Amino acid sequence: MKKALSLCLAVILAVSVCGVAAFAARNGDMDADNRITAADARAILRAAVGLDTLTEAKKQSADLDMDGRVTAADARIALRLSVELDFAAEKMYENEYDVLLGGSYMASFTVTEEGYSQKMSLSFTPATSYISMRIDNAGELMEGLTGELTISLLFNSDGKTYLMDHEMKCYGEFPFEEMGMDPDELTGDFFTDAFGFLRPLSEAVSVDAGKYDGVSCTVYTFKTSGGSYKAYLNGKKLVAVTELDNAGKLLVSYRFNSVSLAVPAETCSLPASYAETDAIELLLLMMIRASSVPA
Repeated sequence: MKKALSLCLAVILAVSVCGVAAFAARNGDMDADNRITAADARAILRAAVGLDTLTEAKKQSADLDMDGRVTAADARIALRLSVELDFAAEKMYENEYDVLLGGSYMASFTVTEEGYSQKMSLSFTPATSYISMRIDNAGELMEGLTGELTISLLFNSDGKTYLMDHEMKCYGEFPFEEMGMDPDELTGDFFTDAFGFLRPLSEAVSVDAGKYDGVSCTVYTFKTSGGSYKAYLNGKKLVAVTELDNAGKLLVSYRFNSVSLAVPAETCSLPASYAETDAIELLLLMMIRASSVPA
């Protein structure tokens, strides 16, 4: 579990120091009043059903799910943003790869390294960071666990780390001392791990047509000190990022399920509706749940 946690945290901290795109109007702010309101959601919906025509710049702002189209799904995201159920990136991006270079976003992906595969999600905002990892076969981590185990951590603006459980709607300050862990163990070498090697697409040494898992992609290849990496994009969609050594051997593969400019509010700060509890007790409850055999 420590390896998976380290990898997740590496992603967050490395991304936080990558370059950002040029500042532009807030995504979803169709009337440029520096707010996202129900009026913006209405404007997006009108464009989605063909009642209004948008400029290219407005289309990019309205395309909140980054699928290259303006649809009712974008209007729904804008409406959620207007009532602060979600938070939005305040910078404009060309595609999902650029989103990972900075700003606020939610990403869901599967990472495979040396035969170890793990489903993860993360959100990143300027003030806080959040990771959630899903372990499908929890028994690989600890004897007696038979089901799925999901561990979510919020690195809050108060400088504390919280363990969260969205099913039980509870949280507790992560017990580093009780678990015999040094917080620095989770932040030691992260700036050289995970996505710390990402570079702007303009710095690719080659751009080719290719495929990843049968999906047609534009493949951007970058050189690194230890080898190279490739970014696979299908239009605006980021399909995968793979890291290779100097001999061309695959080291790590990140298969992206989704990248979104909308970040759920509960991953940005501690929800007022959640109950505070002892994190050790919360972790035990989570493990008990993972040890339950499905009926």
